[in-house]
Amino acid sequence: MTDPVQMRRAMETADAYKRHGILFVPMSVFSDEERRLRAHEAVSRLEEEAQKAEGEA
Repeated sequence: MTDPVQMRRAMETADAYKRHGILFVPMSVFSDEERRLRAHEAVSRLEEEAQKAEGEA
């Protein structure tokens, strides 16, 4: 069963994306390792986009 704290953090992250106008696709994860991998991937993508935006400024 999912930890309620992890679930709350996931919902907060989705809400933050929404507030910033970032479209996202929810994806199921079935293990802590997979969750960490997907979270790392998301952070990497956001960092790439931030670098692009800084380069355009």
